[in-house]
Amino acid sequence: MPSYTQRTLEYLRKEGYVPWMVERWLPIHGIPGGGKRVDAFNLLDIVAYRTHAYGNVTMYGIQSTGPSGHASHRRSMLENEHLPLAARRSNAGLADIMAQAPREARRQAAAMGTPD
Repeated sequence: MPSYTQRTLEYLRKEGYVPWMVERWLPIHGIPGGGKRVDAFNLLDIVAYRTHAYGNVTMYGIQSTGPSGHASHRRSMLENEHLPLAARRSNAGLADIMAQAPREARRQAAAMGTPD
């Protein structure tokens, strides 16, 4: 099954955006397999833009997560020192959280009549 980030990238491409991964894995030398993921500005996994027919550009900064991580990622975005500055300085600077539910969970939610 594709990761949440892979699903988000696929969705963005289908919607006409050009996405770019800005989250990186930084290995810790001397510890096999050790390391940590680092987001751009401790906030973003993906940056994506789309040029509209009339020439304007929409740009998004995206934190990709699963349904269980949505609340904690939202909290970290609201507390992030860089987000308010970016929002004040740019008329195109938008940030979003894309929580991708696995297909099976969406099917179960639909069967129970609850939104996913």
